[in-house]
Amino acid sequence: MKKNETLKMKNIKTLLILLSLVSYSTSADACAALTPEATCTANTACQWTAGKCSGDSGNVCSAKTDSENCLKTTYSVTGAQCTFTAATEGCIVEEEEEEDCSGGTTEALCGKITHCEWGDIPATCTGHTTCENVETPTKSTCEGTTFSGDVKCEWTEPACSSKPASNDPTTNNSFYMKVSSLFILLFALL
Repeated sequence: MKKNETLKMKNIKTLLILLSLVSYSTSADACAALTPEATCTANTACQWTAGKCSGDSGNVCSAKTDSENCLKTTYSVTGAQCTFTAATEGCIVEEEEEEDCSGGTTEALCGKITHCEWGDIPATCTGHTTCENVETPTKSTCEGTTFSGDVKCEWTEPACSSKPASNDPTTNNSFYMKVSSLFILLFALL
């Protein structure tokens, strides 16, 4: 085989490997973009998690089944600890805009939502206005703050996500099969 033909074959193999890796990595985002529930569950690799109202230790919040009633409901607490959330990256709304960016669970999905962008989300201290008043929250300053009074229930939006990986090697959607296929492809191309 001539030197140019060998170089061409290596370039083609490299291109095929890159395309395989790109398609494999983007397949993980496929479920997160699916709504409503019927569309999500129609894909056998995806699972639907219903919206949930939570907060109290009893059933005041959990009895609410929609976001509007959930967010209007309060419960009383005494000496509760604030909740710290570390700084991270995520889908945020552009300045001076009002948009729901919660659907942007990945950078690619975020970019598809008007007025949303992928950026830094600062650390937060939540649970009560007392918590929100903690300046420059850290884990110790936030969780060291307690509060008493009425607290609103919290609503978690419904979502579609990939089913957990199965350890059964005979299942087409299992993590084992995907990884095995990827390695077989890589060895075949090299």
